[in-house]
Amino acid sequence: MTPDLRHASSLEEDDAIPGPPSGSGTMENKSGFEAYRPLRETIRDPGLRSSIVSRRGRCGIVDRERIVPFGRRYLTFINPRDLRDLRDKTSETKKRNMSAYRKLNAWTATVAVLLLTISVFNARALNAPLPLQNDKPHIVFLISEDPDNYEATRTIPVFADLLKREHGFKVTVLLGEGDRAAFRFPGLDVLSQADLLVVFCRRVALSHEQINMIKNYLKRGKPVVGIRTANHAFTVRGEISNGYEAWPEFVSDILGCENRGYGPQELGTDVAMVPSAKDNPILKGFEPAQWHSQGSLYLVAPLIDKDAIVLVTGKVQEKVEPIAWTRFTADKSRVFYTSLGFPSNFGVPQFHNLLVNGIYWTLNLKAP
Repeated sequence: MTPDLRHASSLEEDDAIPGPPSGSGTMENKSGFEAYRPLRETIRDPGLRSSIVSRRGRCGIVDRERIVPFGRRYLTFINPRDLRDLRDKTSETKKRNMSAYRKLNAWTATVAVLLLTISVFNARALNAPLPLQNDKPHIVFLISEDPDNYEATRTIPVFADLLKREHGFKVTVLLGEGDRAAFRFPGLDVLSQADLLVVFCRRVALSHEQINMIKNYLKRGKPVVGIRTANHAFTVRGEISNGYEAWPEFVSDILGCENRGYGPQELGTDVAMVPSAKDNPILKGFEPAQWHSQGSLYLVAPLIDKDAIVLVTGKVQEKVEPIAWTRFTADKSRVFYTSLGFPSNFGVPQFHNLLVNGIYWTLNLKAP
């Protein structure tokens, strides 16, 4: 039976093949002969009245009785009406598949965000610090020049340089400027890239923008170290300039204490390790366990944070006060504070080791 070739023009010319060999049927070599196509496989679809046949990605519909064997291949006639049916069905299938694909992608993205949120929440719940932003931890120091700030402008740059040379930390020391009622730290925006903030400044009011920079840093659960006057760093006495603000809650909310005054300067402070904390990594190298500091005793007892871990105490006559402790803020920031930091303390091995180990602890790194 010779196939009807009236609709053969719907096929590509590059699919044309020679006529069938003798004995396989009688065909005329006319312009419509390109309707015959060599086919590699035939796929049956019970949903269609004809079979789907394909070769090298091209598809067509054939009536089974019109498949003419040609060696190991087939010659087939494409019916335009069936081809339209196939296109319609293929289009509908693609639409359904794309809809399902979009839904799957949306579902996958939702699950990924949910899992990430849960993992971060669990880490924060376990007081685990956020990952370091830098290969070398970046420590930012805030210091102020003040006759009553215990020469922080002299001791901190030397200490920071030691951290850089001997411990490989990246350090940035920001020396504030201006009147206490309108103070500023040039370049404070570097805090967004910091892994640790160290505060050793006294009674300064910052602009709303700079106060928010520090608050936002801490809201992210980033760590902080406070040295001596940090327990009244942003507590300002007197009038504050327009556009600036104090932040007395830094002491209670972040350091977990209250500034209750000072002991007599001339008596200094007898410093001692808390025996129950002797295995704490921050106290590594704190030997001998007792020594005398020339600095006055800061009065902070009782601590506001009942869960704070007191590491070192100071004593004047019969009065004993916590002078070094660790805690976690409500946002899970690691906090190490010490009211030591008198200029001569920096030359005492116990204080040096205490401060270095405290920095390692807040960064969640093992002390050397």
